[in-house]
Amino acid sequence: MGLDKVMTLRRFKQSRQALCIQCVEANAANNDRAARVRSLLNLLQTTGSKYVEVGHAVALDEASVAFRSKCGKPLLLYSPMKTTGKYHFGIYMLCCSTFRISLNYRLYCARNIAELLNGATAPEEIRRMSDEIVNSSSIRQCVLEVVRPVYYTRRVINSDNYYTSYERHAPIFRGMYSWRKKNVHLGLLVTADRTMVVAY
Repeated sequence: MGLDKVMTLRRFKQSRQALCIQCVEANAANNDRAARVRSLLNLLQTTGSKYVEVGHAVALDEASVAFRSKCGKPLLLYSPMKTTGKYHFGIYMLCCSTFRISLNYRLYCARNIAELLNGATAPEEIRRMSDEIVNSSSIRQCVLEVVRPVYYTRRVINSDNYYTSYERHAPIFRGMYSWRKKNVHLGLLVTADRTMVVAY
């Protein structure tokens, strides 16, 4: 079975010509494992949400893409429970629940936040974000980086139980809403004793 129903060969060749793969020296100071394709990832992140009006609800979850080649070894995660394959790319994604388009995502790999956002965000924003998440764990940093574009937009973030710890939701809650009495109807309230109240 061919892939003509998905994309024609001519269209694939046109798309391949537009891809930009940077040449990164092996001894460079850049620790980003996805440095060769970082410019393409940043381009997709900055333009993805410009062509659709994002709905009120967004979804946060982890996606995986199976991959078997040795060339992606530094970026691969091992998970024997996945049905698509044991080795895969781990991607944290924020998607619009209405149109199912990816608004923001983060490829899970070892790197510096300045290297990740170089060319996609202003330097002041990079410094502000670095200061905000410097004391967080790696998973928590991924989640906070992914949901950052929807801060102060009054949207509802839907996620599974994996992301509902107090440490992850408290910064999201501070970034999404100012604390007022009229906000008590929102989906998540974090109290001083670290208990979460879900109210719909």
